[in-house]
Formats: sequence, C-alpha cells, structure tokens
Amino acid sequence: MKNKTANIFNFIQYLIILLFIILIVYFSYQKFILKNTSISFFNYNFYVIMSGSMEPTINTKDLIVTHPKDNYEVNDIIAFKNNDTNTTTVHRIVNIEYDNNGTTLITTQGDNNNIADLDKITPDSIIGSYLFTIPLLGSIIIFLSSNPIFIFIILIMIILIYIIIRLIKRLIGK
Repeated sequence: MKNKTANIFNFIQYLIILLFIILIVYFSYQKFILKNTSISFFNYNFYVIMSGSMEPTINTKDLIVTHPKDNYEVNDIIAFKNNDTNTTTVHRIVNIEYDNNGTTLITTQGDNNNIADLDKITPDSIIGSYLFTIPLLGSIIIFLSSNPIFIFIILIMIILIYIIIRLIKRLIGK
C-alpha cells in the first residue's frame, strides 16, 4: 500500500513538472517568437496592466485574465483592440448605443479617468470580459520578458531541484 501511494505521488510530481515546463515553453513561444502582446491559453487571455486608468479596481502591473462572452453590458470591464494604435486597452463599458445603421457603438472609460474614451468601439473590437486579477504578477512577467534568459534559468533550476529531490529520496530509501 505504501509503495502504491509513493508511485501515485511520483506520478503527480512528474505531471506537475511536465505541465509547468509545457506552460513555460508555450508562453515563451507566444511572447518571444510570435511577439504577441497578450498570452492566450484555451481562449483565456492574460494581460499585464501598464497604466493606472483602472485603479483602484485594477492596479498597474497586475495580471488580469479575460474571456470572451456572448453579450456585453454596461459596467462590464472588457479588453478591446485599438485599431489605430494596435494596442489592447482594458476599460469599463459606460454606454451602449446604436447608430442610424443599427451598428452597436460602445463607450468605454477607465475607472480612474474623469471622461469617457473619445473613440467608440464596436463589439468586434472586444477581445473578452474581465474575469479576475492576479496582483503584482505582472511585475514578474515584465522582468522576465525584458530578460528572456531568466525563463530558461528558472526552467533549468526547476529541473535540477526535481533531480536533487529524487536523488535524496533514493538515498534515504536505501
């Protein structure tokens, strides 16, 4: 019974480490090879907030997660593409209206801004709706993306720590 539990524990360890390595490689590929401004994983998008326009709801250098949804409403926080600047903005929907042609026009505004954004957007500009924040994780991502060699150093350290733990377990087990 003890041996079976140890085998299950070892399998879970392998699985977690393998998953972590795959995620690091996947995110590194999107960031450094494809040069994506956001990281996407199973239609969930991850963004590092670079301005204080949404404070105190979302702070600078927080990592946020968004996901598309069918309908967007006033007060939803959304990530949307700015076609003029080819950037992504995260702001709150403050108004939804329709023009004479029936086109939906969405007005957005940062929580920390006194006025609404000048350009209205259409639903096809919306990437997704805000789900949650991981505070300050963006700082680590900014550091790693400006120093990509650290990703590989961390990956090697994880593998070495795992190997050392396995060796210690073997020595203790004998």
